[in-house]
Amino acid sequence: MLSSRLRDVVEEVYLFGSIVEGCGVAEESDLDLLIVPGNKKVDYFSLLDDVIEKLLDLGLVLHIHVADNVTYRNMLRVVKAKGVKIV
Repeated sequence: MLSSRLRDVVEEVYLFGSIVEGCGVAEESDLDLLIVPGNKKVDYFSLLDDVIEKLLDLGLVLHIHVADNVTYRNMLRVVKAKGVKIV
């Protein structure tokens, strides 16, 4: 569901963090999503609103990071090594 929504508007998307690495803590850990934006201006929160709601119903918070500056571009190297590419 995430990948189909984002495929046409981003360059890459990764899931990462403690849950992906298998060491998440129930009811404490969030699910991290790193988006490398494409050329289109997109409101990712609106685009993924129903996905965010479904995850909240399951007790998971989706933390969206948009790699649109140098700080996140540096973080991208770590995420590519440890995360899961979904787009």
